[in-house]
Amino acid sequence: MTFEMWSLYHYLYIISPFVIFLIIYALLKSRSDKVKNIVGYVLALFRFQY
Repeated sequence: MTFEMWSLYHYLYIISPFVIFLIIYALLKSRSDKVKNIVGYVLALFRFQY
């Protein structure tokens, strides 16, 4: 399998960080600061895992 530039997969790969951000923002919009901090710590740990 070869990587094809500007394929559907490529567009989804480019857009995915923005979609993930919007989902997390929508889920945490009405939560307390404590919950937002915990989610931030978990995301930071996940980032350093990979």
